[in-house]
Amino acid sequence: MWTAVYDPFGSATTTGTAPASLGFQSMYTDPLTGLTDMGARSYNPASGTFTTIDTITGALSSPPTLNRYLYGTGDPAGSYDPDGHCSWSDPWDCVTQARDSLTSTASQAWDSITSTLSQAWNGVTQAAGTVKADLSAALHTASQVAQAYAPALRATAASLLAGSAVFLGCEAITAGAGSLACTTAGAAAGGGVYNAMMCPPGVAIARCAATGAITGAAIGLTAGITAELGASALTTGALSSGAGNATSQLLTTGHINPAELATAMLTGAALTYAGSKLTTQGDTTALTTDSAAAATDSATAATDTASLSEPASQTGMLSQTGPAPEAAGAGSSIPDSTIIARGGTNPVFPPPGEVFSGSQGQTVAEAGQGVVHGQFRWATAGDIRAAGGTVEPAPELNPIVGKINYQHVDVCLGAGACQWSDLVPNVAKDLRFGGKNYPFYDGYLGWGPP
Repeated sequence: MWTAVYDPFGSATTTGTAPASLGFQSMYTDPLTGLTDMGARSYNPASGTFTTIDTITGALSSPPTLNRYLYGTGDPAGSYDPDGHCSWSDPWDCVTQARDSLTSTASQAWDSITSTLSQAWNGVTQAAGTVKADLSAALHTASQVAQAYAPALRATAASLLAGSAVFLGCEAITAGAGSLACTTAGAAAGGGVYNAMMCPPGVAIARCAATGAITGAAIGLTAGITAELGASALTTGALSSGAGNATSQLLTTGHINPAELATAMLTGAALTYAGSKLTTQGDTTALTTDSAAAATDSATAATDTASLSEPASQTGMLSQTGPAPEAAGAGSSIPDSTIIARGGTNPVFPPPGEVFSGSQGQTVAEAGQGVVHGQFRWATAGDIRAAGGTVEPAPELNPIVGKINYQHVDVCLGAGACQWSDLVPNVAKDLRFGGKNYPFYDGYLGWGPP
């Protein structure tokens, strides 16, 4: 038996030749180019990015998903991308997909009704005597569909709102450190609301709500654990659905029906896959971020509140000051002494000649404020230029924050070697761009509104 070991981004860490062209995620890998066929797109493990932009638009509430070149929203240790579309790293992304799926389903139902009415109208021109019967049948069918599905749609919408509110509130309170608990709490809230609204006559609503909450918690906890362990989306869907079904059966009947459990697991796996195919597709402007490093490493969430002092040497420490910065302003180039930060934990840099995003600052801490990540690496503008690269000011509008990031710069590496620092922790989230206490919304140095 031939086996291979891969790093989180899919680069093989073992040597040898596979007997078949299978690589990362057991998917076909071109032996000449090294690209992995993910289904919807080709993936390049060497850069940690897809070769083409995703046709599915990200969620505005989750900035990393707006960079549509990323694999697993830039967090391969906690995410999985089964087909080049949906990534299971942030439960809010799945809430957005569920919302869009409901919208798509409603649209399909409406198209079906209008199609039936159109056929009935065509029947008028062919046989006037059958119009009344056909139209009546179509309206009766539409009425039955509405009556049958309206309660479930209302309950689903309410459960999504409740679950999302609980999850987002929990994430805000814990600053992202309690994601698994927040996922479980959000799923419990959604399950409780859904079961309460769909409670059958003669059964106490409180009992229905409690059953739904416990079932939802089992689903959320299982989904969170399997996702954090790096399980595939299909596996996560099957196991979480199975956990929910088994819990519901035990609470309502006191035993588990294996056939019903197996059906639930198969359905969960199928719906999980289908969910990534039913999201609304469109073309919006994504944030200009580094292709392989647009998501904050969840393992560093506890350091997000750490305060930073002045910059140091490129050993990753932040205790010494760098050279005195030169004056800069609109229309001028960035001084060589300026600190340039690259957010994220991915150690792989774009190749020479490819532009990626960075942030400028007069100190390491200040440069870090211009990126949203919990960790970053840095170098000076002079070092980048000495290696043949370029650094240019490039203020950009962030559509989520609704403001311009005046610290943003475009970086293009040269062919020479440029020494970047080790990973350093960033300042607290509220002091970074997008946070309520970020100090440079009105401009940075000479760059700012007229």
